[in-house]
Order: sequence, then C-alpha cells, then structure tokens
Amino acid sequence: MIPTGYRKKIPQSLSYPLGAKAISEALEGVPQTGSLFVDFYFWNRERRNVPVRPYRVLSVSYWHTGLNTLYRKFHVEAGEFDAGWRITVEPVPRSLRHAVQSKLLVEGLPAIRRWLIASPNTGGRAGGHNLVFRFDELANELQVDEKSTIEWRTARADRERSD
Repeated sequence: MIPTGYRKKIPQSLSYPLGAKAISEALEGVPQTGSLFVDFYFWNRERRNVPVRPYRVLSVSYWHTGLNTLYRKFHVEAGEFDAGWRITVEPVPRSLRHAVQSKLLVEGLPAIRRWLIASPNTGGRAGGHNLVFRFDELANELQVDEKSTIEWRTARADRERSD
C-alpha cells in the first residue's frame, strides 16, 4: 500500500474520487513504489476567486527536495509538495465523484503507470516534472498536461546530447 503523506479535511459537498487502495493496486510494481506518497489535498479556490473548472483531480509529480526555499513555497501553495514522488488527489463535487472515479480508473491511473515506468531513474535530479489530470464535466472527459521546470528540461537536453 502506498502510504498517505497528507490528508486535508474537505466540506461535505465534496468527495475525493479515489482512495489510496485503488491507487496502490493500479500502480503496484512501478519503479517508484518504495518512494511514492499519496496526498489528499484541498485548495479552497473559491476564497481566492480562481476558476474551478475543469476540476483538477489527480496529479503525479517528482520535485527535487533541494529546490530553493522560494521555489518550494510556490509549489506547496499550489498543492504540489516537494518531497520526491507524490500523487495528489483533489476533491470534486459529490455529484461528479463516480464519473470522475470511472475516468481515473480507466484512463488516468493507467497513464500514470506508463509515465512512472518511463521515468525510473529520476531520483536526485534537479527540478520537477509532473502529470496533471483535470476533469471537464461539460465534455465528460479527462484532460492531461505534462509539465516540467526549466531545470528538468535542461538536464534532459544535456542527457540527450551526451547519448
């Protein structure tokens, strides 16, 4: 079972679409198994007047723990914790829980599994790299974005040039 690193209480109108058990079962045997943590995080967007749709529902990320303090603070405030490999589950309105859960089980977790298997040797690398899933309720689709910091992209380019 992948350990839970952080679990934020949420209002009753919301629900986390996945639990640690479903995530652990789907990702069993990936190279990062011993260093993964699952966080259940709620960023109260309404108080900050930030649009909430499409809903950010799941992300997996690697952040180097040696990042400078200012950079680390930015990612913690964005709900991305810089302690190595993290999977972050974010809540959705209760009425959407089952639709989002279904999409994540069929599309999201298999994509994360492939992404983790393709990135086995990232430990100790500078910067960050993440895969973020959002659910668009109007299109009934899961959207995915892959992002990385400039440090990550630079290290990747250096590695590719030396091959």
